[in-house]
Amino acid sequence: MKTHHSLTIAFTLAGASLVGMAPTQVSAQDIQEAVPLGIQAMNEKKWEQAQGIFAKIIESYGGDRGKRLFGGRFGIIYYNKGYAEQKMATNFKGLGGEENLAKAAEYSSLAKESFTKSYAIPSDDKSKNIYHKKSLLCKGQAHQALEEYEEAITSYKKFIAERGPRDKFNRGMYQINMAICHFRLDEPQIKEGIVFFDTSLKNKDRWKTPNTAIVSAFQALTRAMIATKNERALIDFLNQNRSAITLRPYQMVQFGPFFQKLATDALTADMQQAAYSLFALIPGTEVALSDLGGIKEKLALYPGLAIKEGSDFISKERISKWYSDLRDKDRSGDPPEVLALSALAFTHESNGNVRGAYRAYEQLELYFRDSTRREVNLYNLVRTSAVADELSVTVGYAQKFLAKYPESKYREPAANMMLSLLFANSKYEESELIAGEMIADLPKPSPLHDICLHVLGGSKFYLGKFAEARPHLEEHLKLYEKSKYSISANYFEASNLAQLQLWDQAGVKLKKFLKTYPDSTKNVFLAYALNDLANVHSYKGEDEIALENIARIESEFHESNVANTAYNLKGSILQNMGQLDEAKKYFLKVCDSVEDSDSDVNQGESLYRLVNLLGAEKIDKKPNANMKEALPYYDRFWKNHQNSPFKGLLAVAGMPALIEAGRDDEALSNLQLAITDMAERKKFSNLEKTIATYTVYYLQAQEKKKISPSNAISNLKLHYYTFPGIDKKNIRALALLRIAVIGVYEKSLKIASKEGNEALVSRIQAGINATFKDLKTAYPVEKLSDSVLIRIGDYLRTKSSAPRQALPYYQERLKHTQPNGRISAEFGIADIYGRAGSNAEMTKAIGMMQDVIKQKDTTKKNRAKAHSSMVQIYAKQGNWNKVVEEGVLYLEEHTKERTAIQQLLAQAYDEQKNYLKCIAINSNLAGNNRSNWDVSVPAMNRATELMWAHGTAAKDGRSKQQLAYEVAARYIKSSRAAFDEHKDEMSEIVRTTWKRIDARVMKWEDSGKIQTFAEMEKNNK
Repeated sequence: MKTHHSLTIAFTLAGASLVGMAPTQVSAQDIQEAVPLGIQAMNEKKWEQAQGIFAKIIESYGGDRGKRLFGGRFGIIYYNKGYAEQKMATNFKGLGGEENLAKAAEYSSLAKESFTKSYAIPSDDKSKNIYHKKSLLCKGQAHQALEEYEEAITSYKKFIAERGPRDKFNRGMYQINMAICHFRLDEPQIKEGIVFFDTSLKNKDRWKTPNTAIVSAFQALTRAMIATKNERALIDFLNQNRSAITLRPYQMVQFGPFFQKLATDALTADMQQAAYSLFALIPGTEVALSDLGGIKEKLALYPGLAIKEGSDFISKERISKWYSDLRDKDRSGDPPEVLALSALAFTHESNGNVRGAYRAYEQLELYFRDSTRREVNLYNLVRTSAVADELSVTVGYAQKFLAKYPESKYREPAANMMLSLLFANSKYEESELIAGEMIADLPKPSPLHDICLHVLGGSKFYLGKFAEARPHLEEHLKLYEKSKYSISANYFEASNLAQLQLWDQAGVKLKKFLKTYPDSTKNVFLAYALNDLANVHSYKGEDEIALENIARIESEFHESNVANTAYNLKGSILQNMGQLDEAKKYFLKVCDSVEDSDSDVNQGESLYRLVNLLGAEKIDKKPNANMKEALPYYDRFWKNHQNSPFKGLLAVAGMPALIEAGRDDEALSNLQLAITDMAERKKFSNLEKTIATYTVYYLQAQEKKKISPSNAISNLKLHYYTFPGIDKKNIRALALLRIAVIGVYEKSLKIASKEGNEALVSRIQAGINATFKDLKTAYPVEKLSDSVLIRIGDYLRTKSSAPRQALPYYQERLKHTQPNGRISAEFGIADIYGRAGSNAEMTKAIGMMQDVIKQKDTTKKNRAKAHSSMVQIYAKQGNWNKVVEEGVLYLEEHTKERTAIQQLLAQAYDEQKNYLKCIAINSNLAGNNRSNWDVSVPAMNRATELMWAHGTAAKDGRSKQQLAYEVAARYIKSSRAAFDEHKDEMSEIVRTTWKRIDARVMKWEDSGKIQTFAEMEKNNK
């Protein structure tokens, strides 16, 4: 009895305050000390110490011994041991990590065993096990911790079935745990679990169910519904229980990660509506901070460490920590919303919903720009928007990214995506602008410089800026021979040369391209290259070869986009070859292959070419009796192709047919509209020719109205100065109209000059001068077109008293990169510098001419002109050695300005005192230009003069003086009659020089140093 009494006392000393360590062995004599120590350790939450004490007791009284000795109360020892083990498992689980979780599972297993053994020792006549039934409840919790949910449910149910009225337990937690276990079964029993969950929620306040438990149950429910794809049920549950699940903002802070994880899982399961509902449970950072701040201020008024609110204790320390942590996250730029949106974006993209990811990243950029992950988020926004084909968004954010993070490791892919997307979507203006801004700062060679240079050159190519594109295209091929863009880069360069009309170079490049990349499955430009090469051969007059290339397109690529372009070209070639019926067939093939559409450029071209073919005034130099056949095609074009680039050409080509059909006013009106349209669209390439045609027909219309030529010109000038539809700011177009007026004046000037009408000549010249003055004063040089710049420059250089006024016009032309006509400006400047420039300017002009000669694409004609200019400038400088050098080169290769160059060469030899060569070249000049007094007379004068003084004797013994006399005397004798006839028409210097030669001949005859022709004739008798 004493033992029982001692044990009973020990078991009831749960609140006793005893000091000491757990014994290494527990015997019957000291159990009354060990049990209070274990209870004390539990009270102090020293679970490991408590578990060790109870384990030693059990070890000492293992098997049935403890039960035999102490009866039912020995079950309490097992219960307390299990309780301590359960607490230890909870602590290890809270620490996280693989090792700690393993320990948690280990102690949960020990707890399960302890509770099982406690339940195996019921109350008996010796003593009571007050935890006998509650062991079932705790055993269920151990099963639950070990994820043995069926066993847990069984234990919980058994507890409810067997418990007595005095077995108190937390009803709210029981309902929560039963709900969780049903939700987490391998085959979730959602309906049964919801019954328990609903019960706990309805009695939440009465049972004081902890918020953490409610969140755990909701998490289990959500996972179960995600696993079973039961989105509708989850949404319904949320809608019905939102108030119970949604806590105050400060409370929700701790559960934010849970809800984010649940929402992400829902997205992964493609339950988007449920996911958004879950994300909506998370309070905004500002709201949560405000609530936490209010609670913090409230707690500061209380002296204790915590206050109780419902089932929860609000700890000052915990609230302060939550507030501090959340505030720090917010200040760092990474509040919970950032994590939520990042997770949302990642999940969307993982599930293939790139557009959803793009929207999430955009929210991050719009509202969380202070995030420490902004660089990555912004790059991902660029990337996902590019995949989502949001062109303008990609470009905008890519530019922002590159400006904000110039050193980012994502710089290259971001720029690459932006440029690639722009270029692939034919946004060439933007591509050109952005690539042009970027390229200067890029290292070369480098991958980013590779694409940037490719896009810049390619954009300029597609925009028709062929001269500007050329250096970029050439540089790309030089730097990046093995670029992934090599096929397109090689095509752009070759085709660009063709667009620049550098036919020889283009032909070589295009042939090489076709040979290097012959596989059409890899080379998408193959058909286009064939068409370009056909164009090259056509322009070079090699029509048969051109047709061979088109034949390949016709047979191999008849379904390609370029096929109709090639057919139009073939029709044009056949037309030039005189095969008009075949040409018509190909033009019809194009225009009838598609529905009438203003956007189909090829169809518009084919209709124009049909009008040009059928509406020609003459065919084979004979009047065309069937011009009316062109009218249906003209009308079809005018109805359906108002935006075609061939509108002006069509209006010109259709003039004869419309006039013959009595549609004169319509024809002229349409041509006028075409000019207005071309001017408005800034299509200046064909505008000058179109204006010229309009001018002719306008004057014809004036003539039909019986208006005098002078009045017609006045009307034309007034009409062109106020041309309908052309904006006053469109300087290029208005300048071209004034140039057209000057052209009419110049034609009239020639007629008046031939007729000898001095008064009319004077009046017309005044009109020309006035119009040029208008051009010069009204329009700044930088606003004028290339052709107008040259026309004004040439006029000022050749027709004005101040040729240097032409320099700004030529210099402005040289600023423009278009090659056609550029050389005219260079020659103009060289001429001005050569005639009236300083020595430095003349040297500069020589350099310009040398550059012209060096250029690969300089024609033979222009090369000759450059050599000629250099000879003249060197002569002006008095650099006679260079005159000889360049003059000899010129005479070896060219003939057009042979006489002028020979004159300068003769002068150079004279200055060098190289008299024999001077004699030879002057003799040649005199002999080859006998009818040209201005050349032959001075040449003969100097040649014979030098022969007398510095010549050489003949092999037959005749002296140099004799030879000089004979040449001069024969010349005078043979030219006397012509001289007498034309001397009044000659210049004074030529007349004087001829007479000087005549006088010299007579002087030589009187000198006695030579044998005169009279003496020779007398001796021969």
